[in-house]
Amino acid sequence: METKGIVVQVYDHSFDVMVMNCGVISRVYLDQLPLKQFTFETKHGKNQLTLEWNDSTDPSQDNTQQIIIACLSLEIQVSVNRDDLTKLNTILRHPNGSFVQKPMPQ
Repeated sequence: METKGIVVQVYDHSFDVMVMNCGVISRVYLDQLPLKQFTFETKHGKNQLTLEWNDSTDPSQDNTQQIIIACLSLEIQVSVNRDDLTKLNTILRHPNGSFVQKPMPQ
């Protein structure tokens, strides 16, 4: 399901979003996203993540950055975890508009 989410908490390797159309809090893990790198810092007492997206489809977009802070509205994709039906998998929409999840190792 594609929907809007509001960032409610920022951590060093993840952030929590409230899924707007059902009111559930879900965590977005940065290791599940195709990122070149990310940095976590606290500015003026507020946690912030700066994401640098990997963009192999368009080399001109190599330095696509996104800043994640509390109260930010984001486009997310939510699905039920196949291994545990009580858990949700949540990924963030790439700034170019597509949903891309990091390939899982086999």
